[in-house]
Amino acid sequence: MRGCLGMDVGVGWDLFLRLRRGAKVLYIMSMPDVCPLIPWVKKFFPETRIIAWTWTVWSVRHELKKLRHCDHIICLTEGALYECRRKGLGEKAIHLLEGLDAKAFNQTEFRHEFEVGLVGGSERDFPLAVEALKRLRPKAACSLGAAVGLKRVCGFEDGLIEISRTVTGADVMSLTKRCKLIWIPLIPQEHEPVGYSNIQEALLCGTAVVIADSSVLPKSVLSLPGVYLYQAGSVDSLVKTTAHALRELNEKEHFRIQEMSSRLLDGQALFMFLKEQSGGCL
Repeated sequence: MRGCLGMDVGVGWDLFLRLRRGAKVLYIMSMPDVCPLIPWVKKFFPETRIIAWTWTVWSVRHELKKLRHCDHIICLTEGALYECRRKGLGEKAIHLLEGLDAKAFNQTEFRHEFEVGLVGGSERDFPLAVEALKRLRPKAACSLGAAVGLKRVCGFEDGLIEISRTVTGADVMSLTKRCKLIWIPLIPQEHEPVGYSNIQEALLCGTAVVIADSSVLPKSVLSLPGVYLYQAGSVDSLVKTTAHALRELNEKEHFRIQEMSSRLLDGQALFMFLKEQSGGCL
């Protein structure tokens, strides 16, 4: 049920109960139903420390009024940090990557069944992917979410790509591990960090990534070994970049991708920051 602020009333009520029970830290990653309540939380529970993520320059500008009420702002991208400083929020802001437990994704051997994988169902340039599949004809597989998007494209052919039964996150991870590389064909001009979780998980598995050069993901991530950029909106570029990547990739390179990404994308720095700001309660 939606309330007068356009938010889920259940989410708001759950937050209120947590605060009434003495919660001292409110940690917000991507929760549209909680963000409108930030000013009210600070007004009625002033002792509560609010730690919130913001992703890009666009995100900072879009969420500025709410960010001003936060005690700490974690910026995913360098641009978001710079924009926070421009808006007078520099003392609150810090640039950190949303990390993961690298050991949970790392592999000791690589058994690739597919050349190309396609995961994720939102904000993807599926018409571009279909045209590239027709031209390249790789041994390819996709998640159920991606299959829905592909089948909406006029001219999609049955048998063009194998559809993997991916019901859970673990299923998607299994598919990612079985692919030499995954595509993240972004819609040009996308201003959110779409595909961040996909690129994280893939690289930590040693799987390469071909992603549009229009991505607003952190530069430090896009410059990692195993990340190949194609010109957004160009079928020719996606095909050529994929073919180039497949020629380069071998077992040694997959291990290097895994090793280098594990150094950058490990979640320890984020954990230590949150532990410090929460008074060691984590």
